[in-house]
Amino acid sequence: MSVSPPPDAPILVTGAASGIGAEVVSRLLAAGRRVIALDRTPIASSPAEGILVALTDRRAVDELAADLPPLAGLVNVAGVPGTAASDVVWQVNLLGLRALSEQVMGRMVPGATVVNVSSAVAEGWRARLPLLNRLVQAPDWPAV
Repeated sequence: MSVSPPPDAPILVTGAASGIGAEVVSRLLAAGRRVIALDRTPIASSPAEGILVALTDRRAVDELAADLPPLAGLVNVAGVPGTAASDVVWQVNLLGLRALSEQVMGRMVPGATVVNVSSAVAEGWRARLPLLNRLVQAPDWPAV
């Protein structure tokens, strides 16, 4: 027997101001879902609840997560390209999303779903497994 989350529980979408994140928000809203849209830039006019947060700011991520209601889902789309400074790439694409995800897991309602969107950078991950294992174990920004 599957459990469906309540329709009024929101779905949290990161990277919601543009591209894939904005399209996910649009489709969820069209399906009648409540959406909390996160991004570091303002969300264009939308009935979604837009929240500005930089995933590079651990304190802001912690405060945001503490104030969220119970969630029906988490869609992690936020990410910066590999052409950005490497510390920013790791802070956003790994640490920021990991910190947010870990903190909201306790706020997920039964039947909730988590979706993580990755880029082509993930291709060939097996060749970088030792490095990736060390990064996954990194406790904070300075360790990365």
